[in-house]
Amino acid sequence: MAAFSRRHVLGLGAGALAAFRLSPARAADEAAGAEVHGISAFGDLKYPADFKNFEYVNLSAPKGGMFSTIPSVRSYNQSYQ
Repeated sequence: MAAFSRRHVLGLGAGALAAFRLSPARAADEAAGAEVHGISAFGDLKYPADFKNFEYVNLSAPKGGMFSTIPSVRSYNQSYQ
């Protein structure tokens, strides 16, 4: 069994103290209990809670069509010419 040195004990104590001080429960905002529809790291939210669509969506775009996920044959060959 390996003996603990004073350096190991102090390091473990400092790590435990840092983990306690930096825990998410301590870092939580006071308004953590308030219900919000979104968060933003860069200011106010752009859309309200009841928005219908994003501004870049074309609502009159044609519906239907075909979407293919089959890659081209040469994407599997690393030495195509």
